[in-house]
Amino acid sequence: MSTTLSGEILKLLAPAAAGFYPEQEAAILRLLGGQNTLCLMPTGRGKSLIFQYCACHLNKTAVVLSPLRALMSQQDQELAGKGLASAAPHTIADYRQYYNALRSYVQQGLPKFLYISPERAVGDGMLEYVLSQRREDVGLIVVDEAHCISQWGETFRPMYRMIPRFLNGVFGQGKWPPVLCLTATLKPQDQQEIHSHFGILQDGVIRSTELRRTNLTLRFEPALADQAAKETRLEAILCAHKGEKVIVYAHLVGNAEAGTRALATKFAGRGFCCDYFDGQAAEDHKQQVLDDFRSGKTPIVFATSAFGMGIHIPDIRVAVHYLIPESVEQYYQEVGRAGRDGLPSFAYLLFTDTNLKIRRYLLNRSVPSEGELDRIVSAVFSDNSSTFDPYSDTSENSPESTVFTALLERGVLELVGKGPDTLRSFACNVPDESWNKYSKATRTGAIDLIARRLKTTPQTIATDLFGGFVAGTYKLAASPRKVLFYRHAATFESKRAEIVEQFERVRAKRSEKLNEFVGVMAEASPEAGIFELLGI
Repeated sequence: MSTTLSGEILKLLAPAAAGFYPEQEAAILRLLGGQNTLCLMPTGRGKSLIFQYCACHLNKTAVVLSPLRALMSQQDQELAGKGLASAAPHTIADYRQYYNALRSYVQQGLPKFLYISPERAVGDGMLEYVLSQRREDVGLIVVDEAHCISQWGETFRPMYRMIPRFLNGVFGQGKWPPVLCLTATLKPQDQQEIHSHFGILQDGVIRSTELRRTNLTLRFEPALADQAAKETRLEAILCAHKGEKVIVYAHLVGNAEAGTRALATKFAGRGFCCDYFDGQAAEDHKQQVLDDFRSGKTPIVFATSAFGMGIHIPDIRVAVHYLIPESVEQYYQEVGRAGRDGLPSFAYLLFTDTNLKIRRYLLNRSVPSEGELDRIVSAVFSDNSSTFDPYSDTSENSPESTVFTALLERGVLELVGKGPDTLRSFACNVPDESWNKYSKATRTGAIDLIARRLKTTPQTIATDLFGGFVAGTYKLAASPRKVLFYRHAATFESKRAEIVEQFERVRAKRSEKLNEFVGVMAEASPEAGIFELLGI
């Protein structure tokens, strides 16, 4: 261990660790030196320890942007158990409690670790205001599961690409704290998007020499005859691994034969203790499934790709792909959730020719078509519209979010603020000049209309409301609807061809990746082909 790193901090964070892995130490030293860093380490290797150590060493806050609520909740609880101040505001369901918690951060300081999703970072004006008020408390920005930035993959989350805008809003352009991007799987040629978005130089990439999981046996079944044959084979695998923790990646939700819920119901009827986990499930259901899986109460989970992402459950023994993944990166990211304890584990890929057709269909639908682009622009981003709700209008990776991001990147739209859509979310406690001015501007209370009539910006009004709430001048009257305010900076028609071409390029690239993966499966040694493609 380097003499510049504290053994006492390491003992607090990881009592069983004898020291740092070389890549952990290298990343920590870079970040403490103020340098943005991309770190690639295998799952279960201790990526989280890097930012946890830095936050403790600097005695500053690490703002961690992470894609999954359950993951953030787990890490928040683990840090709290070590006596470290940590918060995951998404866990607060009551809007009054949520806003009061944010106000306490301004008045009392930020916790050592603050976990937020990219969608909340981008869409929550109050959160951005709070962080801007306490920006000096922040010593590190962490972008976890950074492969979600890449628009070339199935795990693409459009709001990840807007994180730099969020950081500019909090800290100012060129004034960010050091940024740490973390992932376990990223092909070398796909790193460029991360480099360009977060200002990471080529020498800022720290890549573990042990990305290959030697304890994980990869098994590729020959193309099965039909769904019935695949189902029979899955049952045999579950029987062979009875009592062990198994993730079955169905990737489909509503499919009546092979969706997460249909499979869970079917195999529960055959005596297997199992449940489902997907994006459409209620949050309390997802949390319960995760808790029961971790404890071993429910050893089998039929899931979409979100399950297990970044969550440290070391004793998962088996990962089964019941639908062919979209790419080699997605495949290796998901199978890597098994065997994090270093013990022998297994990954099975089951597929039929029909499954491949389904995957191609899903791939084509995952990127907006030319017609869908026109429809979304007309329905959601017309010349008469000026707000976008990233919570209600869309899901995490919906076509609307993808189109919105493209319109911003191409300069069709320009963000002019983020905050509540109406003044009526607040009430005034004491006589206040700004409140009187705003409330008299329009009867509807619509903030975009108030801004136009008073020749100001929605951001100015939102900042006044947030500041007044923190000071006690204003109080909450109703749950604020969080929106992004924008203006039309160029005509859609002037950029339409560029956006269509961009989407077609993404679709073609993703199709190429699928074909690449299918080609590897046909080789005599698929495992060797996968390692070659991943460069590990």
